[in-house]
Amino acid sequence: MAHEELPREDLLREATALVERVELVPTAPCRDQSIVAGFRPDGALSIFFGEEEVYHFNAVGALRRVYLDGHLYKALSGELVRLTRVRTTQQVELRSRALESAEKANFVVALQSRLAALATDMAVGMFEVRREVPPNANVVDRLRDWLTGHPAVPIATRPNA
Repeated sequence: MAHEELPREDLLREATALVERVELVPTAPCRDQSIVAGFRPDGALSIFFGEEEVYHFNAVGALRRVYLDGHLYKALSGELVRLTRVRTTQQVELRSRALESAEKANFVVALQSRLAALATDMAVGMFEVRREVPPNANVVDRLRDWLTGHPAVPIATRPNA
């Protein structure tokens, strides 16, 4: 693991595991970040709200990994484990702690609200497509369908796709 986090130059270009992906840019002045969303070959979805808020789901729509507020989260047997990076001059250590049930419930409610807001913003045209890979793949409709088809967010049994 790197000692310093470097910003990505082009997330849409770098996210090659997502065989169909799209970059959405806000059209409203109150929205300030682009969103990159894409699907793996098996249908697993990843959504990047900028570089500081990232959600990865498996093929059945269960949450498997998250990067949020400088912390990593992973799914483990239906629970969420928070991993905190502790940096020293010699190494980077990951410390893990399972979220308590109330924390997990609040986390899931906040995520469901975030996804519902994205679905609403997309429905009313608050984003436009900047780029799509492959061109004309219609990832926006696929993402919209995924969001409306997954109103509840279960936690996966493992963090892998």
